[in-house]
Amino acid sequence: MKKIEIYIISALLLGAVWLTLAGKIEKNDKELCPYKLISQAVQIENKITVDDLAKKLMTKDPSIVLIDVRSADEFKKFSLSGAINIPLEKLLADDNLPIINQEVNNNIFYSNGSDKAAKAWLICNRLGYKNNFYLSGGLNSWIKDIIKATPPEETASKEDFELYNSRKAASIFFGGGTVGESNNSSAAPAAASSKPLRKKESAGGGCN
Repeated sequence: MKKIEIYIISALLLGAVWLTLAGKIEKNDKELCPYKLISQAVQIENKITVDDLAKKLMTKDPSIVLIDVRSADEFKKFSLSGAINIPLEKLLADDNLPIINQEVNNNIFYSNGSDKAAKAWLICNRLGYKNNFYLSGGLNSWIKDIIKATPPEETASKEDFELYNSRKAASIFFGGGTVGESNNSSAAPAAASSKPLRKKESAGGGCN
């Protein structure tokens, strides 16, 4: 777990208003304290890395559902192909509950970084919803580590080169840095795919 992610999640928990979210989360004797929530949020089984996501998409894992928790405008400009858009502020809307509160699929929340996705996971965890995860590093890490995979230094370890080879193969599979453009877009930064992933415009590079 990167220290920056622990800081992000800790900061999110300080804004406890998200855990009450329009009064839909009732307080009771079983309410988890912030420290326990932080501990759960940073556990590796609650998140998925971009490398793991790439493998799942390359093997067409039927169990995963990608959920983009950014705004509708951001989603229209850039998204992972096959993802559905549930903005964070609408996470607990009645129409979305059957998607996030189920025990069949594995939902993977993602945003530009880890911020909003981790927040979505925390809310679902507090409500006791199962099979929800968040993408560590979000779209920023996807572009940097997968689409724009760079070779390690010559003195790097064997493991580093194996990881690079895996990422390079994924980069080629997902379009090799090419970009799918929307009808009203003339250009966009590299990151996308004509296969399971697609990029229409810049994701904006934010940390959310």
